[in-house]
Amino acid sequence: MSWFLYNVSFPLTYPTGPAAVALIAILSTDILLDARSIVHAHDPWPGWTLLIRLVLGASLIAIFWVYISLGDVFARGFTYWGMSDTYGRVLAYMFLWGIGLWDLLFVVLCRHWLGKE
Repeated sequence: MSWFLYNVSFPLTYPTGPAAVALIAILSTDILLDARSIVHAHDPWPGWTLLIRLVLGASLIAIFWVYISLGDVFARGFTYWGMSDTYGRVLAYMFLWGIGLWDLLFVVLCRHWLGKE
């Protein structure tokens, strides 16, 4: 998404521009939580981090549905890693759905840690 924002002139004027900015913020936070899980692999997750993970997962799924409803992920004529916009769109859909679903499932798997702070 950052490549899209960098290479398209005035990306926020496109319908998918604000979603791309939100997606970068969500994915950056998700990466920070993933780094926390690596450093504290055997420690219980605090409730606030599980809540953040839940909100991130729901946000990614929401952006997925926004992209589905808009029908476009990237600007017309934009190629993603040399793929046409059709293939790039499918890759973005799979990426959003997979990470969003993992974030939601992670909260379900770690629910036994809630309230043990």
